[in-house]
Amino acid sequence: MKTVYLDLTGCRHWDDLHERIRVAFGFPEWYGANWNAFWDSLSRDSDAENVIIVGEHTMPKEFDQALATMHEILDDMVKAWNCGKTACFLSVENSSFIKKPDDVLMCRRKGI
Repeated sequence: MKTVYLDLTGCRHWDDLHERIRVAFGFPEWYGANWNAFWDSLSRDSDAENVIIVGEHTMPKEFDQALATMHEILDDMVKAWNCGKTACFLSVENSSFIKKPDDVLMCRRKGI
């Protein structure tokens, strides 16, 4: 089972956010660094079954909407997988603490 760890600790810039996403998910160099590209790359280029996000609490408040959008996209992807092996998306403050129950989303992923 492949788990993607996305560490956003200390992330301060839009380009840094998307570079961390690109590297964590193993997206190609030409990843478009926007939310449409994130959705496309998740559905086409990612074999992750689990996503664990840490360090969001260290980001400036200006990123709140971007983080909400990222969570929404991950939630939508989890729902789209809808059959196959269990997959999940976790957003955590640190390795041992889940921010809130809504941050744990479970689903089944197609074709795995």
